[in-house]
Amino acid sequence: ARESGGRSKIAVFSRNDKVDAVGSCVGMKGSRVQAVVNELHGEKIDIVNWSETSSEFVSRALAPAKISSLRFNESTGEVLAIVEDDQLSLAIGREGQNVRLASKLTGWKIGLMTVRDAERRDRLESKLQMDISEMYGVTPRISQKLKGIGILTVQKLHKTPIEELLLIEGIGPKIAEKLKATASETMEELNRALEELIVKERESEAAEETPLFDEEVFGSEEEKKEEEAPLTEADLFKDLDAKPSEEDEEESDADGPEDETAGDEDEAADEETAGDDEGAPGAEDEEAAGGERAEPGDEEDIERPEPDARESEEPAGAVENEETDVDEDESDDTKQQ
Repeated sequence: ARESGGRSKIAVFSRNDKVDAVGSCVGMKGSRVQAVVNELHGEKIDIVNWSETSSEFVSRALAPAKISSLRFNESTGEVLAIVEDDQLSLAIGREGQNVRLASKLTGWKIGLMTVRDAERRDRLESKLQMDISEMYGVTPRISQKLKGIGILTVQKLHKTPIEELLLIEGIGPKIAEKLKATASETMEELNRALEELIVKERESEAAEETPLFDEEVFGSEEEKKEEEAPLTEADLFKDLDAKPSEEDEEESDADGPEDETAGDEDEAADEETAGDDEGAPGAEDEEAAGGERAEPGDEEDIERPEPDARESEEPAGAVENEETDVDEDESDDTKQQ
């Protein structure tokens, strides 16, 4: 079997048990097959062992995929290959090339199905089994004759070749053809119902597997339990100590302008007091300079007042002027004496 420019599948056989047919075609380190590949401009070649057993031959033709089981329908020339989920893509091949070449090579029409889908189909088919007596057009006499040769269900009748039906006593060509036609129509209806059940079951499984929320964003419950630490009284009341309530914040905002106004008034009053303190020393100097002069004998009895705290803050020039005036008065008194 070959698809020109793409891939070819070749089945080989050796009559001598000591000769490896595939190894002989491949050659040492693939030298023989590589020469053919080069001549075909890179076309890939698969070489498999031929077998008289259909199951072995089909399994080898579908290589490199590993086949779990095969179900043959000789009446239609079809075979269903059941594989694991991870082998399905290998059995199909690129754009279905592998399964097409295997079908050409073996002469069987090959279908592929995963193990999970096969089990689901078998389970649902068992629920849709219809007794042969329930099929339209089957009389009790014909039903008894069909059951006598092992045809108990409509599904079994559909798979039975018409030649076997003709061997039954009392069933002629016309009756056999009607039975096969009715069985085919009934199977079409059952297959539609089966496909609907399979679709519904797949949808329900997909809904169960799909989470409502992204676990990576919200995290699992176990991680949350590990992260959450036990709460204490300090944790519960720390917000009350650290942050004032909304009412306190509103009161502080309302009292803020009044406090600022009071602060401005206090500053103005302090400035006026400081101005009065600075002007007081000048007035005392004038009184000291323009007052009556003390008598010479009374100089010793005059007690000078201690300097006031405010006088210590007087300017240096005012103190010097006062001392100069006192010295001049003493010199005048001395001259008069």
